[in-house]
Amino acid sequence: RQVYCSNMPAELYPTSFVTERTLSTLDQFSQNDAPFFLNISYPDPHHPFCPPEPYYGMYADEKIPLPNTFYDPHENSLVHHQRTVAERGKDTIGPFLTSPSEAQYQAAAKAEYGSITMLDEGIGRILMRLDELGLAEKTTIIFCSDHGDMFGDHGLMLKFGCHYDGTVRVPFLFKTPHLQAGATNSLASLIDIAPTVLELAGCQPYVGIQGKSLKPILEDKNAVTRDTVFIEEDLPFDMLGVGQATSIRTLITQDTRLTVYAGATHGELFDLETDNSEIDNVYGSAEHSQLKSDMMTDLVHTMTVHHPIDRKV
Repeated sequence: RQVYCSNMPAELYPTSFVTERTLSTLDQFSQNDAPFFLNISYPDPHHPFCPPEPYYGMYADEKIPLPNTFYDPHENSLVHHQRTVAERGKDTIGPFLTSPSEAQYQAAAKAEYGSITMLDEGIGRILMRLDELGLAEKTTIIFCSDHGDMFGDHGLMLKFGCHYDGTVRVPFLFKTPHLQAGATNSLASLIDIAPTVLELAGCQPYVGIQGKSLKPILEDKNAVTRDTVFIEEDLPFDMLGVGQATSIRTLITQDTRLTVYAGATHGELFDLETDNSEIDNVYGSAEHSQLKSDMMTDLVHTMTVHHPIDRKV
């Protein structure tokens, strides 16, 4: 029930609406040389997976490969992950984690690929319009997502209550004048967008701003601006069955991911250097007790300084 073809004509679908409004706004901005900031927010790709035709049926004949971790046994996983995959294939509806059958995954993926293609075409039109208006060479473009989706990774679909790579690694692309093309493995967070934009615009950040400017990385792909990424998730419902609302804190380094759940005695610890697929949860492993202790200490220190107090200057 999360997969269906929208009966809305493609030209009226939200993706088209956002694209058309963006093009119109750029036309207005081009009338003068004043600086502008434009936030373009597409609802898709997102569940329910329901693009209109011709996008819904665009990949109907394709066989989408299953993720490598689709049949993760979850031997040492949290109980809510084990419970979810134990009910694989049930036709659930709503925003909670679910576990798709192969057929359900195929149906969702084909529809989602259509949504992404529609989005790609819209963004392409925006980039072309910037070029046509003579704005491309003096405009910085940032492309990102607010979160990921498990989408079959570890046999899970959607996002709540899990900090696997599928949900926390998001598209993060920068295009700015005079920037050389390239990619980086440096850690970054969405809270780094604001200080980066301010520095690129020649503005000072406000006192107490969260995040770090990524300008050094844009200039040198080997630069490092942060050693860790801190992630918070708070939900109004009890996913773990521990008698309280779900509260999750995660710390990620280049080679480790630690996740702790309020009220739970078990958590997640993955040695990403040897297990980048996040299959072997070593949270309870005696062999990894020192790594767990070090990560716990770093997590506590991160939480104590993550929210600086604004002060008058």
